[in-house]
Amino acid sequence: MGMSPRNLWYMKGFYERFSESDPKLRQAVALLPWGHTLKLMQKFGNDDEAILYYAQETTSKGWSRDLLTNAISMQMHLRKSESTDNNFVLTLPTGQAQLADEVFRSSYNLGFLGVRNPILETELEAFGKELPYRTEFPLMDNEHNNEVKDIK
Repeated sequence: MGMSPRNLWYMKGFYERFSESDPKLRQAVALLPWGHTLKLMQKFGNDDEAILYYAQETTSKGWSRDLLTNAISMQMHLRKSESTDNNFVLTLPTGQAQLADEVFRSSYNLGFLGVRNPILETELEAFGKELPYRTEFPLMDNEHNNEVKDIK
């Protein structure tokens, strides 16, 4: 952690944010790496419950910043009380069980297939059956040229 002007402002914000907070929250945040703490402060502002949840999960499961970012994007703090109907807790190590549960509970992101809006399962099956027969896959010629080439 350097002493750049930006980092000094972050430190001031850290002090102002957590100096009067609940001791449990202060202790949980104190155990986090600085980058994790900044991410939580930027993402959740004054939401003590969310910051406490992610701080405790990060500490107990040893999450990297990328795993923390994924957990935040999946909004795991909102789903922590939902019941599970799988055996991940029994069959996977503790750190991986919750992540596996979250991955299977989340909706699918099919943006790489060009599907941007919610889609019914039957429509997805029909789309999947077409894929092997598609012969045109557009590729960019290069990063400066916007022409599209078809591979056949």
